[in-house]
Amino acid sequence: MQYSMFVILEGNNLTNTNRWKLDDKKSIAIIIIIILLVFLIMLPLKPVIAGDDISYALSVIHLLNTGELFFYTNTSPSLIFQILWGSIFAKIFGFSVPLLHFSVFLFLPFLALIFYSLCRELKISSHNSLILTLFLISIPWYFRYSFGFRTDLPYTALQMASIYFYFKGLKSKNVRDVFVGSIFASLAFLTRQIGIIIVLSSFLAIFLNWKFFGQFKLKILLASLFVPFLTVGFYSLWLSITNNITITQ
Repeated sequence: MQYSMFVILEGNNLTNTNRWKLDDKKSIAIIIIIILLVFLIMLPLKPVIAGDDISYALSVIHLLNTGELFFYTNTSPSLIFQILWGSIFAKIFGFSVPLLHFSVFLFLPFLALIFYSLCRELKISSHNSLILTLFLISIPWYFRYSFGFRTDLPYTALQMASIYFYFKGLKSKNVRDVFVGSIFASLAFLTRQIGIIIVLSSFLAIFLNWKFFGQFKLKILLASLFVPFLTVGFYSLWLSITNNITITQ
C-alpha cells in the first residue's frame, strides 16, 4: 500500500514536471511579457527629443515634405534605413516624436527573439536561452536607446538577425537563409556603415570552409554577397550624387 502511494506521488510529480517544462513557446511568451511590462512601467512615449535625435527627426520631416532623402552634416552615420522606417510610420499615422520612439522600440522584442533563436540554434537549452536573453535585455543600454530615435538599437537588432540567418544558413548549407542574412546585413549597413563588417565576416567564413559547402559553394557565395554588393554600390552612387556626406565621413 505504501509502495503504491509512493508510485502514485512520484507519477504526479513527473506529470507536474512535464507540465511545467519550459519549452520555446513559454520562453518566448515570458520574454514578450517582460518587455511589455517594462515598457508600460517606464511610459516612455513622450514628446521629448534631444541630441542626435533632432537631426534624425528633421530628416524624416524633410523626406515627408519633399520626398528627398537628406541628412544634416552633424549626423554621424547615413541612417537611410532608419529614416525610411520612421517615415513609413509617420506617413501612416502622422508625424510625432512619440511615434518615432515607438518605431525604434519595436526593435527591442525583435532583438530579444532573434537572440533567443540564435541561442537555440547553438544548441543551448530553452531554459538557458531564456536566461541569456533576459540578461541581454536587462542591460540598461538597450532600454535607454529604445526610447529615442537613435540607430543603436535598430542596428544591433539587424546585426543580430543577420548573424542568426548567416549562421543557420551556412551551417545547414541553406541558400535561402544565407540570402535572408544578406538582406539583414544590407539593412544594417544602411543604418550604420560599419555593418559592412558583417558581410566581410560571412565571406571569410565561406572562404575558410570552402570545401564544406561542396556543390552549393557558388550558390552560397552568391546568396551571401549579391544583395550587399548592390547595396554598397547604390549607396556609394547616391552619396556621390547627392553630396550627403556627414561630418564623420
